[in-house]
Amino acid sequence: YSLNVLNHHEIVNDRAGDVSFAVVWCPLANAGVVYGRPYSGRELRFEASGGLVNAALVMRDKETGSYWPILRGEAETE
Repeated sequence: YSLNVLNHHEIVNDRAGDVSFAVVWCPLANAGVVYGRPYSGRELRFEASGGLVNAALVMRDKETGSYWPILRGEAETE
């Protein structure tokens, strides 16, 4: 994925064959991460939440509404 696309969208939900994944780019942290989207029997779809943790993007999944700081790789729990 080009940085031009990632700078605009920040998160790309995609699939290669049977493997679903999310490509995430945070221009503020200059960090890119790839995560698998299957989670607890579901296939999550991620979007930018508009929030930041430690100056890095926080994702939100559309299925559960959970928030995922990209540098941590797991959902926030209260």
